[in-house]
Amino acid sequence: MELRHLRYVVALADSLHFGRAAERLGISQPPLSQQLRHLEEELGVKLFNRTKRQVEVTRAGELFVHEARAILAQAEYAAKLATRVSEGEIGQLTIGVAGPADAPIFVETFRTFARRHPKSRLILRNIGTAQQAQALREGRIHVGFLVPPVDDVELAIETVIERPIAIALPRGHALAARSRVPLRSLATESHILFARDLAPASSTRSFRRLLPSGFRSRTLSAYGS
Repeated sequence: MELRHLRYVVALADSLHFGRAAERLGISQPPLSQQLRHLEEELGVKLFNRTKRQVEVTRAGELFVHEARAILAQAEYAAKLATRVSEGEIGQLTIGVAGPADAPIFVETFRTFARRHPKSRLILRNIGTAQQAQALREGRIHVGFLVPPVDDVELAIETVIERPIAIALPRGHALAARSRVPLRSLATESHILFARDLAPASSTRSFRRLLPSGFRSRTLSAYGS
């Protein structure tokens, strides 16, 4: 027995006419009659009484039709539920975030998602770029906000925001009042950068830019290491 057999029974019970039932189902009448006859043989009960003038549902047929409607409704609900889950309307979404999760770009993004998908649950994981890439490959998170570059052909990368690289200085520092600071003027200062294991590609790119300006690795310490 298949779902299509249940649909055949319900259609005939509604119309009590093989021709109209076949039209409703989008099939011809002979296959419909044949499939219903095979179903009755499989069940060992008669679902319909047929004469040349009319079709009647038997007592057993009435009970079968009642249960068939419930099964078809549940199957339709299951299909719609699966579609909604696949489209992110309901379910659980695990998100990786490199940096503070309360940053304005994240807050607005999460609020917009919550308005569009109120039945979905968001779970945030604060992890670095390298760890996010690994977690995405392993399916431990569904999407990640990370710092490029990310050299991984298995991942689809889309830019959501661009920000210039900035230098943070104490208020009393001689260079703090400047709107732009030449890198060479900072070469002798002590520095704090993100640890390489958090964002290796970005860290390597930063070092390559800093070293030609007179920076030395001994002046560079890592935040998060």
